[in-house]
Amino acid sequence: MVNKGEQEDAIERAGSAEKDAVIKALKEAKGFKGISGEVTMTDDGTFAKSNFVLLEAKDSKWNLLQ
Repeated sequence: MVNKGEQEDAIERAGSAEKDAVIKALKEAKGFKGISGEVTMTDDGTFAKSNFVLLEAKDSKWNLLQ
């Protein structure tokens, strides 16, 4: 079974692929379970919590960038 992505979910919830409707639906996303973990959007359209980290390869080691 393939999990649908956040964009597909937003289009379904918006009932349209119209840009403003999809943006509104994306901003209303709360607890969407995506490939990178649970996603919740803020009112300004950013992630409430980032599920990503940045790593740097240095001296044959991975270092977490802050």
